[in-house]
Amino acid sequence: MNYLLLLTIVSGVITIITLFIPDRLKTKKRFIYSAFILIVFISGWLTQLNTKLERIESIQKAARMLIENQGSEFTERGFIQAGLSFMEINKDLYPDTYLRAIKIYEKLEKSEYTFGASEASHEMEGLIKGISILNEEK
Repeated sequence: MNYLLLLTIVSGVITIITLFIPDRLKTKKRFIYSAFILIVFISGWLTQLNTKLERIESIQKAARMLIENQGSEFTERGFIQAGLSFMEINKDLYPDTYLRAIKIYEKLEKSEYTFGASEASHEMEGLIKGISILNEEK
């Protein structure tokens, strides 16, 4: 959300609220300060929610790009490394998914067969697709 738009909305809300405040309360400083603090708090809360939403949307786009470039940009092991890095960056939002990605990587490291990389790559792709699908707009 554009912060200028948010400031416009907040100032509009303050203006509308002041229209309905009785004249006898407009002179009381305690009421004015309380109303101002409440509106600033609500504005900050809305901004924080909007910032989190924008981050989730950017994670969804990054997940899609990672999936789309899987075959052309990465080897199977490279994709697993890229997926693990992606999960590590976003582990604060998806901690369980990050732990699953670590388990996939550990299972690959213990594997003696070359087809283990292919299987691990598909598992990592599933995790990343899951993040992308979870965040799609309905």
